[in-house]
Amino acid sequence: MFPHHENEASQTRAARGHELARIWMHNGMIQLTGEKMAKSAGNIAPMHEVIGQYGRDAAVMYLIGGHYRQPLAFSPSELEDANRRVHRIRDALRRLEQGQPSPPDMAHHTEAFFDALADDFNTPKALACLFEWIREANRRGAGVGDADLREMLGVLGLDALRPVGADGNVETIDPDATALLASREVARCAGDFELADRLRDEIKARGWEIRDGAAGPELIPLPQ
Repeated sequence: MFPHHENEASQTRAARGHELARIWMHNGMIQLTGEKMAKSAGNIAPMHEVIGQYGRDAAVMYLIGGHYRQPLAFSPSELEDANRRVHRIRDALRRLEQGQPSPPDMAHHTEAFFDALADDFNTPKALACLFEWIREANRRGAGVGDADLREMLGVLGLDALRPVGADGNVETIDPDATALLASREVARCAGDFELADRLRDEIKARGWEIRDGAAGPELIPLPQ
């Protein structure tokens, strides 16, 4: 649309020599107490403050909780609700079989999730499908693999979520295991696969499994 979006497109072509993106999507504005949040109005909430108070994952959950075309209400209660949804996912991850395939007869929830995203990036509907998957997994109890849930979380930018431990706290990764993982990556890059395998075994002995994915290696706690 003229002039703002045409100007953005022209600047991108001049700087890069080609289009930045095939699809341009204009999101709805974040609103605070019914007014558009803007620097000129003095009612902004800096992202670093929101993340510092509620955490990165809660901020992502809040932003995808509404359709991108629609205005999004901002308030502490909205962020706290997003944080509760994040906690529900972490709690579900604790009961799932880490790194294992999900039951094929639950795949219709995952398919519905991706269908929702294909429908004008309908993230609220996609989240509803994700939580329906979690509800069914909870009903089934033990033995449900987390692969489908991890795939959905990865698409939403929530693939770094850690399970909640039995004490209700988020499981923390052993710093020594993290250091060993970094050493393993150095060994792999250098082509020293024998050392990389030894480091993998040391990590496993500390109770962690390495999952190599598109976003890089991830430490997953081994079942107790």
